[in-house]
Amino acid sequence: MLPWYDLIYSKKEKKLVHHVLLNWSTYYQLLSAKKRKRFVLRCIRFYKSINWKSHNKQSPSKQSKIIVSSAFTQITFGLRKHTLKDFDTILLLPRSYRYIKSDLMFNGDVNLSKKRITLAWPAVDKGFQIPDDSLNLCLHEFSHCLMLENQMSLFFSFFHSQDWKNYQAVAQKKMQQMKNGQTLFLRAYGGTNQMEFFAVALEGFFEQPAEFKRFEPLLYASLVRLLNQNPLNL
Repeated sequence: MLPWYDLIYSKKEKKLVHHVLLNWSTYYQLLSAKKRKRFVLRCIRFYKSINWKSHNKQSPSKQSKIIVSSAFTQITFGLRKHTLKDFDTILLLPRSYRYIKSDLMFNGDVNLSKKRITLAWPAVDKGFQIPDDSLNLCLHEFSHCLMLENQMSLFFSFFHSQDWKNYQAVAQKKMQQMKNGQTLFLRAYGGTNQMEFFAVALEGFFEQPAEFKRFEPLLYASLVRLLNQNPLNL
């Protein structure tokens, strides 16, 4: 059964999203026609739930919104919940940025107090243009949002509690191995903390699933269960 919001989105809008995704999303290209229709609807619903901003106080282009939103839709495609509650704003900037009194340059970050996700477009673009290097800024930053909201939700979290516990148990062992220099697949940056580990794991899960499953079968299986999807069998 198609969701109720299929009735309120125009054919023109759904067609536009479909064509953008065909050109930008490798994940979308692999879906069946039926799943593509559901993906398009979820993608539209997500970007309509967000307050979009750019550096010149204007809204980013429709194409940019679709591309960014597709990453969130991709992560949550197997889940019941597919919009954010505690993050309602996405700031899309034309280049890397830094904050006052800091020399560090950023391509993206999430700010819970401001309920905002900030993304630098060049890094977003690169993440989609190179879909198989386990580096995707949108997947990375959205993973932080999911983890934070999942921890704060009292009634309807993104993940089933037991699936999350199973993932955490496997992830904790793998993080310790990474800190000891024992890693065959995941980027060492994932050993920084639980938030970064989850982000790095999701990047690898979606962009290099075959290699991930081969080198980290237990972690891969835990993510398949957690996200209720398998990139190797879309």
